[in-house]
Amino acid sequence: RLVDQLKYSTTHTNLLMTAGLLEKAVENQDIKDGLSLAGEKNLLTVVGGTETEARFPLLSAESVFDEFARGKIKYLGSHFGKVDFFGRRRYGLSPFLPQVLEHFGFKGGFHFTLDDGRFPEGMQVKSFWEGDGEAKIEVFGKLPVDANSSGSFLNLGVKIGESFDMDHAAAICFVHWPGQNCVWYDDLKRISQFGAVLGKFVSTTEFLNEMEEPYQHDRFTADQYHSPFLKQAVIRNQPDPVSRSMDYWRRVTRLDTAKTLDFLTTVFSGAAERTGEIQMTRGEIIAAFESNEENSFAAMDDRLDALVTEKSTALIAALVNGHSQSDDASHEGIEKTIVINPNSQVYRQGTFLESDIATVIDKPIYGTSQLERGESLNKHVVCDVPSVGYAVLGSANSGEAIPGDRGQRSGGVSKSNSSLLVDELTIRNEFIEVIIDQATGGIRALHDYKTRGNRLSQVLAYRGKSKHEQQRFAYSEMKLDSIRTTANSTTFGEIVTEGKLIWDGQSVAGFRQAFSLFKGSRVVEVAVEFFEAESPKSDPWNCYFGSRFAYNDESSTIWTTRNQTRQASSSNRLESPHYIDLENAKSRTSILTGGVPWHVRRGDRYVDSIYIVKGESRRQFRFGVGVDLPNPLLHALELGTSPLRVTTRGDIRRDYCWLFHFDSKNIWATSWEPVFENGNSIGFRVRILETMGRETKCKLSAFRDIREASRIRADHEKESDIEVENGSAVLKFSPNQFIECEVLF
Repeated sequence: RLVDQLKYSTTHTNLLMTAGLLEKAVENQDIKDGLSLAGEKNLLTVVGGTETEARFPLLSAESVFDEFARGKIKYLGSHFGKVDFFGRRRYGLSPFLPQVLEHFGFKGGFHFTLDDGRFPEGMQVKSFWEGDGEAKIEVFGKLPVDANSSGSFLNLGVKIGESFDMDHAAAICFVHWPGQNCVWYDDLKRISQFGAVLGKFVSTTEFLNEMEEPYQHDRFTADQYHSPFLKQAVIRNQPDPVSRSMDYWRRVTRLDTAKTLDFLTTVFSGAAERTGEIQMTRGEIIAAFESNEENSFAAMDDRLDALVTEKSTALIAALVNGHSQSDDASHEGIEKTIVINPNSQVYRQGTFLESDIATVIDKPIYGTSQLERGESLNKHVVCDVPSVGYAVLGSANSGEAIPGDRGQRSGGVSKSNSSLLVDELTIRNEFIEVIIDQATGGIRALHDYKTRGNRLSQVLAYRGKSKHEQQRFAYSEMKLDSIRTTANSTTFGEIVTEGKLIWDGQSVAGFRQAFSLFKGSRVVEVAVEFFEAESPKSDPWNCYFGSRFAYNDESSTIWTTRNQTRQASSSNRLESPHYIDLENAKSRTSILTGGVPWHVRRGDRYVDSIYIVKGESRRQFRFGVGVDLPNPLLHALELGTSPLRVTTRGDIRRDYCWLFHFDSKNIWATSWEPVFENGNSIGFRVRILETMGRETKCKLSAFRDIREASRIRADHEKESDIEVENGSAVLKFSPNQFIECEVLF
């Protein structure tokens, strides 16, 4: 049908097709010939932009960028060349898209999709779609008309009249599958060949060039876009609809870590090329995320772990070699542990070391203690690791070691030390106090030391349609069976609760929650496990196992994340894979969701995180609760991850050091890439995202003075110069802006 339309159509065809689908289509010689013939007659325009139609609202900013980059390469590899008009069949619009489209040089797009889900309709048929980062792009803003429906043509006169009355320039968009259109559509095409009395069929390029410049600017909020992904996954019996998002975020974070480590090794060692090819792509991770296969990607996790280990070891080797070459002699000291931070913000981490490693409580060490873990005695160290840098623990040059407190593991509380973190049902440090409910085993109250009152409470719950409550949806009761302290020292504490969820008078699941907190942290982490949980019914938004949060201020503004940017929300159904911020005039409480993307508001002061729905096999989850976090995204991405550590005997000049640094906490570097010239590393390219939704001015500093910097487009063409001041680049961001820069030493 597509071949016939391409060969015999006498009007222009706008073909909506992803780059991946186009690549497969041209493998068929008939389709390839039809596309070539229509292209030669100037009767074909390809609309698209990406390699696949992945679930954009659930992806990272870098993954969205990567989808367009791979799509661009494949389009250029075909004989159709560059695609400059964006369109999608599957749902996937968000306020983040306009700046990505602008970055890749798109001239326009369709602000509609042909799938389920909700999105706002433009005020005019042609308008500017304004998104994050003050970006804007011309779009066709009205809903399309089904060319395969007779009703569309019975009502055509009314639609044309409405467009003349309401739009500054009249236009209608018809959509249909190839060869699937009614006879009236063919009649309309034939009429258009004799005159434009009813209009004419045009390409997307003619639509942009011939229609008047739009005066209407449409700015839509993230709340106006509602994806159908959860409901679709359950209806289609797709496996693990919730945990696939958790796996995606874990994998993409590990891949970003490996790429950052590889970049640091390259630029620090002065290599003439990248130190090694990374045999993993974001496309593979997205394919696993979109796959309908069950539990078939475990090998990918092993590859990523091995990749991160390899790249972190290579970085430390480069740092050791660089020190050895710069001094008169190489000094090999005692074995030491180096903690690496690949993120663009300073991060306070807690880690366990062998008990005989010497540490002192001096910068960057924030605190130390000793814990019995099984039959071994380990030292727990809290340290502040610089941004895109490292910290050395147990250095030979650290001086006399302070042994730290002797804590207990699975042994209660030491009466000799009042500064232990766990005290009966309470776990606390200098920023936060969490009280465990002795009846439910959840969080009874969460306090800080600056504001009065309880900030948050939490329970696990099952929600389903009750047989005894007039068929209404009801929640289970959480009943505690046991509570015990499993770790307690001056730097680390952990409480574990176990019990059952009772619903309609019977147990529907057992549970285990482990609450952990370390010294200096503003986040209490909670590991959740369900046992023998019944499978929920098919309505995923009303029937599920999850975590239920209650907060004290109903006037709090709720903020969610989409593509790693912070977006205000007043909707009842929330989509946020990183965190939910509850903000009022005095404080901000962050629920770190652990990669779980779907949540529901119930009433004015309750939020449910959805863990188990029909088809979900995962029974282990993790969330965190943070108080007044300067950048919740950092803590959300690092939730539940182990610190990146390397053991070495080599000597490094400094015990802690940053290699690249931003002086603003709401700036996030999503990708680093070295720049080479004549076999020398002369600088780098970096993509940067403003993550808190506010205007920002910050400085980017590097381990070498910056000589020149500029903003660039996706093709690496210069867009504008960036001011350089005292060896640092001065960057300016509008809210949620995503930019790419080239920096030269």
